[in-house]
Amino acid sequence: MKSRMRDQFESFVIEHQDMVFSTAMRITCNHAESEDIAQQVFLQAYHQFDNLKEHCNPGGWLRLTTRNLCINHVKRYINRWRFFDTATPIPSDIEKAFQGDDESDGGFLYDNVDKLKNALSELPARFRVPLVLFYYEGLAYHEIADELKCSEGKIKTDIFRAKQALKEKMEITGL
Repeated sequence: MKSRMRDQFESFVIEHQDMVFSTAMRITCNHAESEDIAQQVFLQAYHQFDNLKEHCNPGGWLRLTTRNLCINHVKRYINRWRFFDTATPIPSDIEKAFQGDDESDGGFLYDNVDKLKNALSELPARFRVPLVLFYYEGLAYHEIADELKCSEGKIKTDIFRAKQALKEKMEITGL
């Protein structure tokens, strides 16, 4: 019986490990920290596996748990945190977070994703985290404010400033 559960959990981890790691990577942009967070997520999943395997959306549960652990980590270590370690590759799918032609954000679309990643790496953490949560994770302003324990107005301002800073950096680099 235990062997069967172990095999089920192993299959569960294999099925969801890339999603959990990439979610952590998008928020932390640190390979080692993302691995640690993914391990914590799957440890929590293991302890709740009997309920989780019957859950209507286990992937959603994993994603939410990952995001919450990342945000808690960021808040705990924000003063010494470095989101984009230059020695750590940034996942290529981060480009999807900032590609779109939504009229409300002024056509926030860039062709050269590598330069966008570099510009993102230069943003202060207080701007980068809300921007990633808004564009990639699809959280609303009030949800980000709740997660980061600040006002919705501050989140809107930080995202606006982050977009302005990115546009300036992209113009300087010739895009």
